[in-house]
Amino acid sequence: MAEVNVGLGISQKDNLIEAAREAAQKAKQEIKGKKPKLLMFFCDLSYVVRYKEEADYEKAMRAIREIFPDKKIPLVGGTVLGFFAKNKYYFDIDLISKLTGIITKPLGKIIKPLKFSGVCVLALESPFLRVGTGIGLNTDKDPKQAGLDCIKQALSNLEYNPVLAYMAILKRGEKEMENVRFLDGLLLTAGTQSAISEKGLVDAQILEGINFYTKRMVKLIGGGLIRGGSSGELKSPFHFYNDKAYKNAVISVVFDSDLKIGYGVDTGAKIIEPVGIITKGKDWTIEEINNKPAFEVLAPLFEKHAGIKKQEFQRLAFKTWMKGWALAFSDPAAEFYWPLSIVGVKDKKVIVMDKIKQGLGLNLVNISSEDAQKATEKAAQRMMDDTAEKKFHFVFFFSCGGRAYILGTQYFKEIEAIKKTLKQDIPVFGICSVGEQAFYKTGQATATNLTITMFGISDKLR
Repeated sequence: MAEVNVGLGISQKDNLIEAAREAAQKAKQEIKGKKPKLLMFFCDLSYVVRYKEEADYEKAMRAIREIFPDKKIPLVGGTVLGFFAKNKYYFDIDLISKLTGIITKPLGKIIKPLKFSGVCVLALESPFLRVGTGIGLNTDKDPKQAGLDCIKQALSNLEYNPVLAYMAILKRGEKEMENVRFLDGLLLTAGTQSAISEKGLVDAQILEGINFYTKRMVKLIGGGLIRGGSSGELKSPFHFYNDKAYKNAVISVVFDSDLKIGYGVDTGAKIIEPVGIITKGKDWTIEEINNKPAFEVLAPLFEKHAGIKKQEFQRLAFKTWMKGWALAFSDPAAEFYWPLSIVGVKDKKVIVMDKIKQGLGLNLVNISSEDAQKATEKAAQRMMDDTAEKKFHFVFFFSCGGRAYILGTQYFKEIEAIKKTLKQDIPVFGICSVGEQAFYKTGQATATNLTITMFGISDKLR
């Protein structure tokens, strides 16, 4: 049996530095004192309101290094809305509502206020695992370059890099694929820059830089992190990278593993009605659909199917995805539909979370609570199908915070649903993400939302 050790240390101490130290101690105990290949550190929003400077988190990382002193071990992470670990969810709905304003206040009506704050230190150890990490900066100014920088750095940090070897072969004009394998990994992106604006998620541009360089040779999933804002804004999170804290960053973690690593994704979206083609628009703004103003095309559809009046759609368009309604576009094979959430309306133009392209076909989709629950199970099943294995050592997932509106209290049962599908009681860790990056089967990584995506390290060698 392949050997993989996972330590999930949780602390709920009020003091951030003490909490980081305690979580690291617990993680070290769980991996029985072995030297990990990767450390990850996450804090929920209850700490962000009291610890507002990069220096605060750097002190916390120094406390982690007291427990894991070898600085050759990469340490990455960041601030998040909440996280899943130890069969629990660490999430403060009251606090999130105060910090993020109108977007999340309705969540308190769906889910009774919960206050399970905490920090987590994750330690991953295996002789079959090699890890490379990288960071890209200035995602607010040049997200494409940041994506390129983070993945180039991660690949260069690997002890042996089969992707770079393959790219060297391509440069020589050869196309032999034998003995070349995909690498695996995850992304921690900047997520939402502003909840309602003409600049939504920057993930699509980050992926442009990554996909340009990797030529699809690296399988990646990821999610947007977050820190508290004001006046209804969700601002750039703190990213943690090798003992330093950054804003406006993206982190990549790449695995070269002898173990089979599987991936799964789902949304639960069901097509209700075809909408048409984007005939005019750019970036995050749809101007025309079928050569008609986007607002005039979409408003009647949401009133007809979702019961959202035209005036409400114009003022509070983001209520569409809070009620489980979204636009969607298909993957190239037309087998899977990616949600495209609406966040605002301006001058009959419709603003969405992800970058759009003219000529993109759109459908109206709905995600019910039941379908959202099944999405978690389907994603876990796809992960098993991807490896053709049933036994796993560890699962890491990203579940969109928007799914909480649809799932209600069932949102806190993501780990339970994953373990039930796997029929295993193994370490599972997840992040409440703001925008996700995922791929379906062998397709290219896509920026999305209202999505759950995951990877699992299996029990078998390749």
